[in-house]
This record gives sequence, C-alpha cells and structure tokens, in this order.
Amino acid sequence: MTLMKKLFALLSLAIALSPFTLKAQWDTLITNTTTNFTSGAFYSADSGVVVGYDATTNTGKIFYTIDGGTTWPAAAANFSLPRLNAVCFFANATGLAAGDSGKVFMSINGGLTWIMITPKFTSEDITSISMPTNSSFFLGGKDGGLYNTLDGGLTWDTLNSGTTLPITDLDFIYANTGWVIGDGGYMGITADGGQTWNYFPQPYFGFFMPRGIAYAGTTNNAYCVGESGLAIYSADAGLTWNEFYTPSVGNLNSVKFGSDNSGIICGDDNFIYRTNNGGAWWLQDSVPGANCDLNKVCWADPSTCYIVGTNGRILKNNTDITGIKTVQQENFSASVYPNPFDGALHVNYQLDKNSTVQIAVIDELGRILFSETTEQVSGEQHYELNDAAQLAPGLYFVNVTADNKTVSIPVLKK
Repeated sequence: MTLMKKLFALLSLAIALSPFTLKAQWDTLITNTTTNFTSGAFYSADSGVVVGYDATTNTGKIFYTIDGGTTWPAAAANFSLPRLNAVCFFANATGLAAGDSGKVFMSINGGLTWIMITPKFTSEDITSISMPTNSSFFLGGKDGGLYNTLDGGLTWDTLNSGTTLPITDLDFIYANTGWVIGDGGYMGITADGGQTWNYFPQPYFGFFMPRGIAYAGTTNNAYCVGESGLAIYSADAGLTWNEFYTPSVGNLNSVKFGSDNSGIICGDDNFIYRTNNGGAWWLQDSVPGANCDLNKVCWADPSTCYIVGTNGRILKNNTDITGIKTVQQENFSASVYPNPFDGALHVNYQLDKNSTVQIAVIDELGRILFSETTEQVSGEQHYELNDAAQLAPGLYFVNVTADNKTVSIPVLKK
C-alpha cells in the first residue's frame, strides 16, 4: 500500500474506528536466547513449543515450556535441525515442525522429543502447517507445493495448489475445509480436503502479498493480513473481501482468533492489534522491550495467547484480553462487560465479607468522572453503570475498591 493510500485510509476511517493504544497487556518472557522465532504452537495454557533459527548458523531451534513460559528448555533431537519455519500442535500434544529442504519432524509428547518423518517426499522448503485433526496434516511450501496426510504422517499426497509462488499460511478449520494463501495475492479455499480449489484474485488491493489468514472462530468471518500494513476482511467465508484500517505501514505477519470474538494481528516493529468483539472494534496494544518483528500469534486457549518474534522474543498476555475482563487482588476480584461497550457497563465482583464498596470511572488523565459508594454484604454482587452510556468514545478505567483493596480495569467506549 502506498503511503498516500495509507494516509487517506487514516483520515477517512479514524473517526469511525478510533483505535486507541492501551498500556502494555503483554509480558516479555525470558528465553535466554537470540533465536529468531518463526512460529509457535500451544496445546494448553501452560504447555507448548516455539521454533525458529539461529541467525548466525541458520540452524533450527526448538524450545518447549510446560510452566506457562517461565522456562524454555531446548527440545531433544538426535539429528541436526534445518532452519525451522512452522510448528503446529493438536490438543493431544501431537505436533509437527517443518522447515527447509522438506524436513518434517513429529513429537508425541508435547515437544520434549522429536523424530524425523518421511523426509524424502519433497525437498522443497516447508513454510506453513495446519493440523485440523490429530491425524490430518497439511503442509505448504516455498514453491507452491501443498502436501497432506490422513494417517498421521505415514503416507503423504501431493495436492495441486494452483501456484508456484511461496505459500505463506494455511488455515484448516476442518479436515476438508481450509484456506491457503501465498505471494502475488494468491488466495484459495477448499471444501474437499484440497482436491479442488476456488481462487479469489483481488486486483483492487494492488499487489497484495498476504502473510497470514484465519477464520474468526467458528463464524464465516475471515481475515487476511500482509505486507505494508494491508488487511482485508470477509463476512461470507471469502466470497467477497474489503480492506480495513490498521495503524501500521509495516508488514503484518499473522492473524489468529482464539474464539469467535477474540482475535489478534501481529507484525513488524512490535505491532499488536486485537479485537474482542469479532472485529467490529480493534485496539492497538503497547509492547514492552526492544523493538522486534512479531511473527506468529499462538492462542493456547480462548483467554491465553503467546506471540513469538525475532531476537528471542516471546510475549504472553498478562490480563484477560477476551472482553469480559477479570482482575483479582488477594481475595477480591471484579469483572466488567461488555468491553468495548456502547451502552451501560456491567460490573461483577465477589466479596468475602460485608464491605464498603466504591465504584468509580476514571479517564486517561486520572480524573474521576463519577463514583458511588455503597455498603454491600458478602457474596457475589452486580452493579450496572448506566451513566457510562453518556461517555465520549475513548479509554477509561473502572476502579472497584473494597476495604482498601482496589482493582483497576481498562475499558473502551465505542
């Protein structure tokens, strides 16, 4: 996208979409490595694998965690690893990792150890993986190759992708239904396991170089992101597409949804963009630490997300980013919904004893806009902030205080 086009998009859509940057919602995990991470996959909130390559030697690296990212041991393999470009896990801790020269590796114990499987079915660099079931895998390659197995990797078939350009991402939600995208604006969808494809050329987006695609949960909504900050959206499973605004002119590398409502886009220069209402509203997040390129969004479950990037960077969300946000301090917790909100805002909180409770709404400058103090009995409580409907669009904080314990929850007014 040209700079002029990006500026035009900013001016024409800023009022309608009004993205806001929130304080850091992400923690930088300590990996003690400078590996450039290309991909990651998690089969539980605490357990998963990240892969990449050493920039100096161009050799592959695999690290795993079973403690939520506190530690990252190197995985055991009795062979040298090529540069690794993709990894995918199914819920039962069966996973594939793949990389240059057609090398594919499998783990059946959550990534602790790996074996090489059928390394001779292709010598093409493998760029992407999708695993819709624990025995059905799809691989995309640098030369447009598309390969799948229906028996857990014992035998492989070569599918006709319809392109010889690099495939950049795959997203199969079922064994038969999925997307494949690649350089040159290539976009294809299949409903028969890759035997036949429908292609969707998008000439009105210019020379669109897509890098990531995803269905929004179980809906017909689909998102595709690519170079120069370009992002497109479909509400009819890809039959028609429209561009939507992102506040980035860098490459957007990945888009994934953890549920029908919660989705994240990541890209170069620490860029994170997220939605918790199915794409109707997006927020740009602040990212701590040195600048790097963020390469892959990795949902572990509907409320836990990791993002991997260059120079050893792994991020993990430090709050509930799904829209019904819960914050807990000692024995006091509170949640707000919906978030973002348009009308009234609802606050739920739990008291372990009779308490004096103050609920206040505060703007970004720290000014108390309105508050109320009441005496409440122990147990679960609900409060409806009807005055919140009168607030101007923007970022606010709902502070809930009980017996000198305060939780502060960021909310966004549409």
